[in-house]
Amino acid sequence: GVRCIDCHDVHSGKTLLDGNALCMKCHAAPLPAFPKAPLINLATHTFHKFDSAGSQCVTCHMPQTTYMQRHVRHDHGFSVPDPLLTKETGTPNACNRCHKDKDTDWALAAADKWYGTKLDRPSRQRARAIVAGRRGDEAARAALLALLNDPNETFYWKSGFVRLLGRWAGEPAVLTALLQQCKAAHPMVREPAATALGPLIERPEVERELQALLKDPSRNVRIAAANALTNRLDAKEPAAREFAACLNQQADQSIGQFHLAVYAAVRHDEKRAVAHLEKALEWDPRSASLRSGAATFYGDLRRPKDALAQMREAARLDPNNADYQFLLGLAATEAEHPAEALAALEKAVQLDPKRARAWYNLALARTQSDQIEAALDAYKKAEALDPKDADIPYGLATLLAQQNRRADAIAAARRALRIRPDYAPAVDLIVKLGGRE
Repeated sequence: GVRCIDCHDVHSGKTLLDGNALCMKCHAAPLPAFPKAPLINLATHTFHKFDSAGSQCVTCHMPQTTYMQRHVRHDHGFSVPDPLLTKETGTPNACNRCHKDKDTDWALAAADKWYGTKLDRPSRQRARAIVAGRRGDEAARAALLALLNDPNETFYWKSGFVRLLGRWAGEPAVLTALLQQCKAAHPMVREPAATALGPLIERPEVERELQALLKDPSRNVRIAAANALTNRLDAKEPAAREFAACLNQQADQSIGQFHLAVYAAVRHDEKRAVAHLEKALEWDPRSASLRSGAATFYGDLRRPKDALAQMREAARLDPNNADYQFLLGLAATEAEHPAEALAALEKAVQLDPKRARAWYNLALARTQSDQIEAALDAYKKAEALDPKDADIPYGLATLLAQQNRRADAIAAARRALRIRPDYAPAVDLIVKLGGRE
């Protein structure tokens, strides 16, 4: 419930009080406006000398970051320094920002000694789930769903959880949760839910929810729903006109031109789509994300050479991005450049060893390059990372069958069937090998 004007003058922006007095006006004694503010005794809380920087509330809970190389800002997340998260995820902590001559273990030992289990807060569990979600770790899915259903989490956190869950939108539990969030109380949650459901537009229940959101009271939600339903909108409908106006309003920016390209493409106007895309690339040629988007765009237009050229440039601009190396591998495969595909996928798993699909595609590339043992190893790593993807054991089964390892091939194909009982290619392979499925 804290607002800007609780701490800052509404006209000048200056703080209402100096130093710790500003924070302690709420934390020294309970106030009716903020009854949940924890009471703090500075003498026993900071473990630093009274007149030192370490005893200033903002030093620990509002550390400064320099933006755009010149703008120094205090972090208004009011976070708690947690060296354990630094050790686990690389998240910065305020302790080592000051004590640059010490390592994370030193800061962690001091924090444990002073605060103990007090640091094992909900924010720590949330941070772990978010980091895992950004990495695409399968284990993050259940944690993010639990947080999404937690009544103590606020709408702005739930908005982030929904965005991260989008990569698993096709999973039944996630799909159910996203459909429910289309009816969330706050538009900041409904909007990413609509975006996450876009790729599943062919499902009747998804289209039904998105059609309902076209009449949402929030314009942001209506735009997200219209974007997801682009190829199903009548151009004369209010939602379609509103969406078109939104796109045209952004047309002076490269990202706006890219969105106009996508809009034209889904309406089967390839000439206009390519013109918008080329203008976007002309205006912002050094954007790796734009190049990656252009590669996907050209891939959808069945122009594999153009897709590969754009993906090469994205990977050149951001060479340590695992996603770009993975997509470069796929683009090179589609354009029939097997050596380039193999090299890109090798780098992708080097940068992100936990990406199951990258290992799977690497197995295919190694097989094509006649690196059989290395391909088998990649399949095993992929299956261990994602035991719910039926394509992986089936791919392994086909390779084992080619190597005349009949029993192992049948076992792998049966693992694929346990994941997807209707997986016809796995059934056919078992029958062909005499497994009588």
